[in-house]
Amino acid sequence: MVGRVKEQAESPKRVRAVPDTQQRAFEFEAEARVSQSEPEPGSPVGVRFQEGQQRLFIGNVPLEQYLEHSGLKAVRALKQWLEQLDMRALERAYKPGGRPPLHPRLMLGLILYGIHLKQWSLRELEQLAIRDVGAWWLCGGLQPDHSTLGKFLVRHEKVLSDEFFVSATRQLAQQLGLKEGEAAADGTVIQAVAGLRSLAKKEVLEAEAREARQAAQAGEQQQVPRSEQAPLEKKAQQLEKAVEIATERAQERAERRQSAPQVSRQEPQAVNQPGKDGLYRLSYKPSVLVHSGGLIVGQAVDATSEVGVLPGLLQHSQQVGVVLQSLALDTGYFQLQVLQLAVELQLDVLCPPKHSPRNTEGVPVTRRKLFAKAAFRYDAQADCYWCPAGQKMEPGQWKVEADTKLRVRHYGTPACKGCPLRAQCTSSQSAPRKIGRYEGEELKEAMAQVLEHPQARKRYARRSPLVEPVFAELKERQGLKRFHRRGLRGARLEFSLHCLAFNLKRAGPAVVVLWLRCRSPAGAVLWLGLLAIAFF
Repeated sequence: MVGRVKEQAESPKRVRAVPDTQQRAFEFEAEARVSQSEPEPGSPVGVRFQEGQQRLFIGNVPLEQYLEHSGLKAVRALKQWLEQLDMRALERAYKPGGRPPLHPRLMLGLILYGIHLKQWSLRELEQLAIRDVGAWWLCGGLQPDHSTLGKFLVRHEKVLSDEFFVSATRQLAQQLGLKEGEAAADGTVIQAVAGLRSLAKKEVLEAEAREARQAAQAGEQQQVPRSEQAPLEKKAQQLEKAVEIATERAQERAERRQSAPQVSRQEPQAVNQPGKDGLYRLSYKPSVLVHSGGLIVGQAVDATSEVGVLPGLLQHSQQVGVVLQSLALDTGYFQLQVLQLAVELQLDVLCPPKHSPRNTEGVPVTRRKLFAKAAFRYDAQADCYWCPAGQKMEPGQWKVEADTKLRVRHYGTPACKGCPLRAQCTSSQSAPRKIGRYEGEELKEAMAQVLEHPQARKRYARRSPLVEPVFAELKERQGLKRFHRRGLRGARLEFSLHCLAFNLKRAGPAVVVLWLRCRSPAGAVLWLGLLAIAFF
């Protein structure tokens, strides 16, 4: 009995239905569907789900026919694809008994449809289910409110962020016949929910966390109502988490001899970093791996690193079932860890080194107009560097970097002190110029030589048209310029749903053809002919 009451408490607070507008004189019938999932092993009974009405009407016109005549075939194709998708990963989160919950297919369809329309906040989705005929079709006439939608996302946050994206993309890849091909990876910066006003130093956060914890403890002692105690405890935990993250980041920056950063009170995992426009905001860095067939076969979100999520992107592509023949990366990925990973996976990679500007004499320089590392020539046989002044730089002892954990040696020369080019080489008045060389840096040198070949540059030129339009689509067409959910987990969930919506749009013709094949073989042939005329 207790379990039944709990299940009823978790059921949607308010689920309206579209009014029945059918003309009963014509004997139209509209039955509310209640489906039952397959029972899990060891469970005797499956879960019953609400799926809405089988037929809806706009006046005397069936809604399905109305969508057909209104040019909304894509909505019908989306529902057809969702009905064929394996939803067991979402269904297993529910328990039998109590009021039947709305089927995950219905909720997911509404969310993906809202993303296509740039209306994916919970309030916007609630209004969409009320006023949009396409949403009526996807929801079977049911109208979930923002609270029901929010609980759905919280319940399935982990599955929708990873497992469900992989399984759905695998099905789309099979329908499109994607097996082998080239791929490109890239990342961007998307603003978090919290603003810069929530930033604070570690000392301020520690003081606020102590006050919040004292207030929460005082509330427990005074036995205040649960509705008042819960916000106090939540605020204390949030500030304690911010202090923990601030301490970790302060230690990392101290090892690099940098000042301690400020951390957001409301969203401590977000980082104050520059966007593509150069302005600093609290934000995250999402990354995608795009197949030459046009699908996103890997996606991830990190607070600061695009390189750190690359192994996860490649793992996604393997789970999706596509084989990458080559991988194109931009200069931000030109790091030793990336090239070592490519060697380990036996993956062909094209990744150019960062471009260094040159002075009037043609020597590579840094932004401060000092000689860049590329201006120093390495002699592999003698294991030394030759500086622009022609001096031999000898190696020092091997060391391990604190932040990267990579082994490195620094090369220098005593002739640096009286060198006539010293002012162009270093800004230090006393310390000599040092050049660091990491263990395995020959991989970088080999990659730079590969990209000097015309065929390699021609092949690498295909990277930008493949991956750059993806972020343009996500930001401009789907409106993903700022996340709506707080925290790194919320950002990962939201970005996964946007990537899935993008894949559905990109695979739209194939999904429509699949729907037509289910309805009429002749219609599928006709649609394929129209596609051939349109594209060829």
